[in-house]
This record gives sequence, C-alpha cells and structure tokens, in this order.
Amino acid sequence: MTPGAWSSFKQTLKLQMESFSYGNDSSAFAKAFTQAYDTAIKQGGDTLNQIPLLVGNTTAMEQTLAACLLEIQLSSNKTLLDIIGRAIIAYWSGQSLLQGPPPIIPAIGTISNITNNQSIVLNAGTPGDWTVIPVPPSKSSDQFLNSFVTSAKLHLSTVSGFFIVTAQYPPPAPPAPGIVNWSGYTVLD
Repeated sequence: MTPGAWSSFKQTLKLQMESFSYGNDSSAFAKAFTQAYDTAIKQGGDTLNQIPLLVGNTTAMEQTLAACLLEIQLSSNKTLLDIIGRAIIAYWSGQSLLQGPPPIIPAIGTISNITNNQSIVLNAGTPGDWTVIPVPPSKSSDQFLNSFVTSAKLHLSTVSGFFIVTAQYPPPAPPAPGIVNWSGYTVLD
C-alpha cells in the first residue's frame, strides 16, 4: 500500500475544483473524480493481505457519477455526497483483486495456501452502506473532499469477497482448491 493515496486524491481534485477547470462540464468533473478515485484505490489493498484491486469499473462509475450530478442539479434537497455512493458501488461491482501472493490465513481445513488463483469482490456495498458526512456550504473544496474520504473509508470497510486458492490439505491429501473470505479494503492517508 502506498502512503498518501488519499492525500494525493484530495490535492489533485482540490486544485482542479478551486481553479474551476471543469467550468459547467459535469462530464469532465465525473471523469477527473473517477480517475483520482481509481488511482487512490489501486494504491490500497484488502485489509488483511494488502492485495490491491485489479481493475475498477471506471466506466460505470463515471457514467453513474455524471447521472448523480444531473440529479443534484434538478434537486433542491440533495447534495453530491448524499448520492455519490451509487457511483462508488458501481466502481466495485463485479471486480477482482490482483492474483498476487496467496492469502495469509489458510483456507478452512487446510494447512497452507499455495497459490491465489482468483480474488472476487462479492459485496460492493449498497446505497444504504454509504454514510453521508454532512458538509455546510463553503467556498473551499476541503470540507467536501474530507467528508468524501471519510465516507469512502467507511464504505471500504464493508467491501468484501473471497479468494479461490490452491491449498495444501493435511497429508496424505494432495493440493486442492479452497476458499478464503476477505473483508475490508484499506487505502492509506
């Protein structure tokens, strides 16, 4: 995991948001926000094994975020933080972690994991899992970005899945497939 991933995320977006580099182009904001989130996430890993996400669904996130931006323009009582969770969940849906080293904890009934064959994100979260941190009106983007990162960290604690491994069962059994659950994903500040 790379230290400073969330700090880089905030710094990148703060400069762009405060210079109004998007103007009124919500699609450009959705693209930049998605790229910054994707960069931060790929510098993290599942909480126990620190195996990073292979690929996030950036297309779904960007499209969902653009739809969220349109929705808040038409609403008088919603903020981006209220509904951005849908875009974050879209990013995680159906994805996999890298086929890296085998998980630390052996599959049930085994003595060790030999290889990590596949890592699946089974629970990307639900909109109800997205915790909104209220932000008062402000000319600074800091409050929005800090609240988003706090909400994202809370959401990442709910992301989970499983590893499909080749594991060594007690002798005389030969190596065979096994399943190891994982829960939580961590990105460092």
